[in-house]
Amino acid sequence: MKKNAVGIGVSNLEWINIMLSYYPKDIDENFDIYLFVDTTKVKLNQIRHVIGNHNIPIFKKATLIDVKQLYKYYIEKHRYEGKAKEFLLTHGAMFKILMPIYLNEKYKVERTYTSDDDVFIFKDLSYMFDKYKGYAFKKENLFTLRNKDKYETLAAFNEMFESEFTLEEMNSLSLNCGNMLYGVDPKLEYYFERFMKHAWSHHMYYDFEGYTSWTVEQRFHHFNIHRLMKEGKTVEPFVGDDLRLVLSIGKTPSDKSLKSKVPALLHYAVGKKKPDFLRSFLPGIEWRFGFLYNAQYELKGKLYCEKSKSLF
Repeated sequence: MKKNAVGIGVSNLEWINIMLSYYPKDIDENFDIYLFVDTTKVKLNQIRHVIGNHNIPIFKKATLIDVKQLYKYYIEKHRYEGKAKEFLLTHGAMFKILMPIYLNEKYKVERTYTSDDDVFIFKDLSYMFDKYKGYAFKKENLFTLRNKDKYETLAAFNEMFESEFTLEEMNSLSLNCGNMLYGVDPKLEYYFERFMKHAWSHHMYYDFEGYTSWTVEQRFHHFNIHRLMKEGKTVEPFVGDDLRLVLSIGKTPSDKSLKSKVPALLHYAVGKKKPDFLRSFLPGIEWRFGFLYNAQYELKGKLYCEKSKSLF
């Protein structure tokens, strides 16, 4: 087992098939692949079948982990009960915080790059583990504390993280945690458990209008990054050459931008509009890769059909 890992959350056969179709060939990665599979949506054997259709050695050797079993392990280890237990089981996004904790504990992984499955990996990601010495994240001014409960949220998270951050400090830097690179963080599990058991986390998840599992997870990362910096850890934002994030259709990066500079990883985090994005993006990059992707799974027969504007 290698000390570096790329951990990918997998919940859609089409997304993983797209990733593998464009994954760079004939490279010698300095990391192992771990796939954290949401088995409520796709089965482990289905993922193995998709992998088997591609000649990519690192994915053929990938370790597949059932997210349900991951949650069960920490429910028992941390003794989650009631709302905390339900929160973890129904949250949907929290496994990405547990990835580096679990991989370090079970596989002795020291550096973990976490990602969703709705990505294109255009280059060997090995260099990132050398380029970024500590922790890296995507900087976005999306999750500043600005709602009517901002002071209550600030106080609650300061309690969870045993910190005294001001509103100005927190709003000076926020992030998007879809892709993060972790170093070894001995305190991460400790603060995760405090977060999961805290009444305000439950309140945000169950009661806050407009909050989702995703935004609650973002808030944890928001405070944790500030905590790491306060402790003097090396924390850096990814640059555009390494990670490109698509948050809405019609804005950067367009398919034309790949003609000048191809990022190592492109994350199309456009929610339910993924089919619309792919419908225009995939034909746009055909010139570079020499083929047009044909949908095989959830989008089969629908990807290039203009009538299917809201598939999910």
